[in-house]
Amino acid sequence: MTADTTLSKATSKVLGFSAAWYLTTYLTLKGSISAGPILISSLIALIIWLFTRDKHGFKPLSKNEQLWALLLFAFGAWNIFTVWLSSGASSLYEVPAKLIIGSLIAIPLMAKGINFTWVKAGVIGGCLSLAYLIISSYDGGGRFSPVMNATKWGNAVAFQTLLTFCIAVIEKNRIQKVMFFILGIAGIYATLITGTRGAMLPLLIAPAAFAFVYRKSLNLKYIAGVFGSLVIVFTLASQLTIVQNRLNNTFSDFKQMENDNHYTSIGIRLTMWRAGLQATMHLPLTGHGYDFNSVFTNYDAPTPGLAEAAKRIGHDFRLFHSAYIDTLVKTGFIGFFLFLGLIATILLIKVL
Repeated sequence: MTADTTLSKATSKVLGFSAAWYLTTYLTLKGSISAGPILISSLIALIIWLFTRDKHGFKPLSKNEQLWALLLFAFGAWNIFTVWLSSGASSLYEVPAKLIIGSLIAIPLMAKGINFTWVKAGVIGGCLSLAYLIISSYDGGGRFSPVMNATKWGNAVAFQTLLTFCIAVIEKNRIQKVMFFILGIAGIYATLITGTRGAMLPLLIAPAAFAFVYRKSLNLKYIAGVFGSLVIVFTLASQLTIVQNRLNNTFSDFKQMENDNHYTSIGIRLTMWRAGLQATMHLPLTGHGYDFNSVFTNYDAPTPGLAEAAKRIGHDFRLFHSAYIDTLVKTGFIGFFLFLGLIATILLIKVL
């Protein structure tokens, strides 16, 4: 065995293990602990790729992969520019810097690839850690969010669930396919008990997304299986106390908005989005900037209730509860389309 072969195998194993570690622990440990190994190993792999890119098992990047890394770098760079343009606090440069670093470490990850076995091991580990948290700390009452606030936690659990279903779709072994599908169903339950309504949206959209990606091989068996599974899941979900409470809260929020009271869970989000879109229109290319409070101070509210909600939101919150509105307000349509480009390129990598 040559030194090149040894280095290639070692690189693959280290990247694989660090990816599995991240997928196992990102729900339960601090970001620096869960993401630290894959960050360090990817940077080392990047150095190897830069100086010996034609060796050690690195494959050439496809045009879509190159485009995705370039868009991620451009999105981070544009965020840095908008922070500078709006004279933002130095702490605001942290997220754009992470985006740029992410674009760099994505290169060796895509060029080297992660063995699918490591990904499956990480997802199984993540599902087991989530199951342990539910069994050990959830009493069946309120919202389940033992690690972070319920909104962030719910979306993190939803991501874990989507990833599990993705593996179930592409896995060839029938036994493993069924196992990951069952884990995905359990993930839906875990997402439901977080009480985060927005986290359910990607799970609801997922069947249509899968149907689009795999439309050439779509058949009646898939459609019937998905429809039957959704009916069963929704029937069982409707019996959960947390789901019933969140549905009641939803109806109550809309009822209060009819009476011009917008300082409710849903009303706050809708007011945020309306004010954010209005602020974006004033500076559509570069965005309004990072002064969250000024968005609501300058909001031209059409009703007294919206004006009162906007006034309170400006003091009580700091994000728009939507990555799309956040991106629009802070970075304008240039940043927004770079962000959409990242999502579209991921789909194109699979579809094409």
